[in-house]
Amino acid sequence: DVDLTWYSDGITPPFYKGIASFPYQGNITFVAIPHMYATTGERIDPASLIYTWTKNSTVLGSESGYGKQTLTVTGSPIQRPFSIKVVVISQDQTIQGEAVIEIEATQPEVLIYEESPLYGILYNKAVTSDFSLKSSEVTYKVIPFSFSRPKNGAINYEWSLNNRERTELTGKDTTTLRIEQKENGTALVGLVITNPEFILQRVFSQFTIHYTAQNTNETNF
Repeated sequence: DVDLTWYSDGITPPFYKGIASFPYQGNITFVAIPHMYATTGERIDPASLIYTWTKNSTVLGSESGYGKQTLTVTGSPIQRPFSIKVVVISQDQTIQGEAVIEIEATQPEVLIYEESPLYGILYNKAVTSDFSLKSSEVTYKVIPFSFSRPKNGAINYEWSLNNRERTELTGKDTTTLRIEQKENGTALVGLVITNPEFILQRVFSQFTIHYTAQNTNETNF
């Protein structure tokens, strides 16, 4: 028997127990976990086995061979699913196993959290389409979930408020907003995240802030 697992190079929030999804143009690493046993009943060391990797119908000769238990693939700009197959053989060729998996790249996501002055970043609940203020100001922390980590430069953040670009916030993954008018109202917050090294890793997110006259104060709105 052979298990075939994978993980990507995508970013995840702190304390996140799962794995990042496979983003467009990102890197994904497959790991073959063979369960093969000798006639003595002892499990054969995976590092001593021979691995043959195939992507779709193409054998990846340079990635195959003795002890090559992992395979790293870079996603194509063309968004279509692909299959990965691994055949594992013992050195004496008396034992053989294989596994196949089909996978498809997905769009990265934007996760926005409230940052409390008392409790810190509230990772237990992400900000979705609507957010009601409980005080005169709020600080937001942005996590680019499943984006690949750029080797050079950094992920870019572009903020807007009521469809007007806020250039002073460009490049910041944290921002504090305050209310100005002493009245009930709403404000539309928009955010575009792009990865400078991967043109397909671009996500737009927006949400509406609801506020009341009871929690207004000086603002940068």
